[in-house]
Amino acid sequence: LRREEIAKIPGTRGDALQSIRSLPGVAQAGPPGIIVIRGAAPQDSRITIDGVDVPILYHFFGLQSVLPTEFIDNIEFLPGGSGADQGRAIGGAINVTTRSDAVKEPLGFAEVSFINVAGLVQAPISKKHKIQMSAAIRRSLIDFILPAVLPSTVKFTTAPSYYDAQLRLDWRPTDRDRVTLFG
Repeated sequence: LRREEIAKIPGTRGDALQSIRSLPGVAQAGPPGIIVIRGAAPQDSRITIDGVDVPILYHFFGLQSVLPTEFIDNIEFLPGGSGADQGRAIGGAINVTTRSDAVKEPLGFAEVSFINVAGLVQAPISKKHKIQMSAAIRRSLIDFILPAVLPSTVKFTTAPSYYDAQLRLDWRPTDRDRVTLFG
């Protein structure tokens, strides 16, 4: 599934990882935000970002994904039992691949919604050495909005909130090789 397609699925609010819930054989169970593939226990499925296992895909009850759509190149969904290359996941595997396309000039965006505030910047650091940087940051607004709209009799010990940030550096020493640092 390419980012351009999955970001436009109704009900996802432009969040590509929300579209996974719409795929056949995928359900949500237990605490909201936990994914079940083909009826297997959540720990019997594998979720990776660029080949690195991640325990969850969503913040706060599945409201927002942990990775911005702009960082995603594609999502590979492999339902059913998987071989050794997918960690022998019984339920299936979801492999998220981040974008690695070369950026010729600085670009970015900022977003404010009722859920969060977010921003992304991509820019070449050195065109001569083919080094580029991508950075994103996001912070929830739920902990600001809830006290303003709920009656004063409803109190939270800790208001629900989340933060996330991503930084990616890419170096292309040759046309065939690429070195990436992503955190």
